[in-house]
Amino acid sequence: MIAAVQPTVISIQSQVAYGHVGNSAAVFPMQMHGIEVIAVPTVLLSNRPGYKTIRGQVLEAQLVSDLLLGVEERGALDGTKMILSGYLGSPDIAAIRLP
Repeated sequence: MIAAVQPTVISIQSQVAYGHVGNSAAVFPMQMHGIEVIAVPTVLLSNRPGYKTIRGQVLEAQLVSDLLLGVEERGALDGTKMILSGYLGSPDIAAIRLP
């Protein structure tokens, strides 16, 4: 029997240390359905907005672009079936093109 090739999703969105939004919410359910997920953060925050305080920052567009380039250098874009985007954090991140 030939093993089925798992679909790959690149998830480009926020990530929080506390709570479940952005990549912190999206990755696990997809993995539970057998989907390979490449999670690329756009912002790193302590928690979702709505709390009295929030710590963290929007990542520099160059860093996000470099992360995507590294993913491409591993050949991971070849099997990608979908790109999921969420909160990007800045217009400069929104302007990034995949390699």
